[in-house]
Amino acid sequence: MASFLLSRLLLPFFFLCNILPSHALGSAPAGFSAGLIHRDSLVSPLRAAVSKPYSRVHAAIHRSRDRAKYVNKVVSSSRSREVNFSSVITTATFEYLMRFQLGTPVREAFAIPDTGSDLIWVQCKPCPGCSGPSYSLFDPNLSSTYKSVPCKTKSCSWLRYNSCDMKSSCRYNYSYADGTGVSGLLSTETLIFPSVDNQTEVQLPETLFGCTTEAKGENITGFVGVFGLSMGHLSLISQLGSSVDYKFSYCLPSFPMTDDDGENASGRLDFGSMAKVFDSGAASTPIISNDNFFYYLNLESISVNGGKHIIIKPSKDENQGNIIIDSGTTITYIDGEAVVTLALAVARVIRLPLSNHTNLDAEVGLICYNSSSSSSFEYMSQLAVSFHFADGLTVVLKSENALVGVAQDKICLSIAPNIETGSISIFGYLSQLNHHVGYDLSSKKVTMATADCSKP
Repeated sequence: MASFLLSRLLLPFFFLCNILPSHALGSAPAGFSAGLIHRDSLVSPLRAAVSKPYSRVHAAIHRSRDRAKYVNKVVSSSRSREVNFSSVITTATFEYLMRFQLGTPVREAFAIPDTGSDLIWVQCKPCPGCSGPSYSLFDPNLSSTYKSVPCKTKSCSWLRYNSCDMKSSCRYNYSYADGTGVSGLLSTETLIFPSVDNQTEVQLPETLFGCTTEAKGENITGFVGVFGLSMGHLSLISQLGSSVDYKFSYCLPSFPMTDDDGENASGRLDFGSMAKVFDSGAASTPIISNDNFFYYLNLESISVNGGKHIIIKPSKDENQGNIIIDSGTTITYIDGEAVVTLALAVARVIRLPLSNHTNLDAEVGLICYNSSSSSSFEYMSQLAVSFHFADGLTVVLKSENALVGVAQDKICLSIAPNIETGSISIFGYLSQLNHHVGYDLSSKKVTMATADCSKP
């Protein structure tokens, strides 16, 4: 039984760009797309050499918990203004990577596309404390199109914590609650999304990015770099601006956990005219945020198969939503009391006993069900968990979204209690798979619709 749900589990993806009609910054609105491939697929550089399917699931769940802890540190610190959290660097908690090129001549680079970060940054030579393979470090001295940004510029002022070096270049210095940090030069460079399947490549000249020259902390591991997609001035979507109508979207598919299918599973990230959500049943909800860190929404209630609505507590701040929609968190986190009520309602529909009543499973930190009987397949296929957001957006989670297999005889609810009392709720990407999710920064709304994300 768990193998059925395991086959539906969406794990991390690498960006492999598939470019549609090319455009230049500042031109009339146009669109382009980037393809997504699975982190654990055969073509992924992060695929473990020896990894059993359930161990990958457990790893994704643990990464999700680390990510949720990090997000809550960002939220609490931004409220107190004690720590600068303008960009994310704990790569071990992330579920996606982006492969692109930069410089002249071009060099391949890797970064984490993140809806909770503003600055685009990569590791540059020299970089004491940086990690990852040496070939991944960008050498600005070898690029004819690289330029550092002077201190007395508007773009330098967009950095929350900036300083001037001895050459009057703008320098950033980001520190984090977990002791990690990066520093480097705010710069401009040509970014290139290489062509795939004979499509035209997209070049973005003079794109603002961070050239990180120093890093510290235990969490800076693996492929390090960030592609910011938040509402901040320095994010990619903000820099593209009117040329893409301040729009982007993504569609995340189910992933079949077999080697035969691993190379074929793909999703997409769209910009501009390609980012419009026209799918049947599409509806929108406002982005309600008083900062540029994350996309906050208002979740009003949850229901199971049309039953009684479980009311979700509103935010104490009327200018801030009560849940963050996040592309980097696997699991969805909500108020603990609501999760218990939800778990019991789900149990009645799928007709499976709770493995440890409503207590969290010690291994994965989720509420789980015994799934030794194959007769419950029919009932699980009928499951519909509806998230009701403000202004009429209802997102319906099927079993592939709401349940995850963690062992041969155990499945778990992919909606967990918040990390701690009072912490922010997070709408994770398992809840978003096979939904077309569109972000419109100009009108400040998120649009969603059910979709088959395995199709182009």
